[in-house]
Parts: sequence; structure tokens; C-alpha cells
Amino acid sequence: MGPVPKAQCGPSDRTESGLQGQTTLRERASGDSELGYKCNLELVGQFRGEGAFSQDGPSYFDHCAYMATENNPQQAHPGIVVIDVSDPTNPRATAYLADTPAGLNPHEPTR
Repeated sequence: MGPVPKAQCGPSDRTESGLQGQTTLRERASGDSELGYKCNLELVGQFRGEGAFSQDGPSYFDHCAYMATENNPQQAHPGIVVIDVSDPTNPRATAYLADTPAGLNPHEPTR
């Protein structure tokens, strides 16, 4: 066991100028850090739902992701969305768990 090796970023990656994983005061003050950074990360697929309740992200089991939605009264599908990610280029909703008070208002990530 030892330290994790420094990431080898590609030419199209957008990286911090400070230590890996840390933004500098200049990056934060200039607003540069608001654009986000990436290294060895490419978008493969994307599910566009109706908003997420938590910024902790979804939970995963087998080929499904479970994400708590915002549960806005104008939302067509409230509750926890079950996303089939077996084809990572085409994630799709397969169910909405909204039949219990906990499903409609989870308050926490679905981990």
C-alpha cells in the first residue's frame, strides 16, 4: 500500500492549477472553479429527470440507480426514480417509487 499515483490527464481535460483535487484561491475568486474540473472523465450517458433531492447522488444496486427526486408539486413523476443503467450510453427510468410517504419525501439519499 502506498499513495495513489498522480492522475494522468488528457489534453481536453480541465484541471485545477493547485494540488490535484484542490482549487486555489485565485481559481475560487475569479469564478474559474464554478466551471468545474475533470481529469480522465468523459460523459458516457445522461439521465435528465425532474430534479434531484440530494446532492449526494444516486445509490446503485446491480444495473439500477436509485435517485430521490425534488418532489415539486408540478412534477409529473415524484418519488424515487429507478434508472436502468445496463446500457450506460442510454440510462432510462423504469419506475418511480412513490407509493409510501418515505418514497415521496426521503429526506436523505437513497443509500
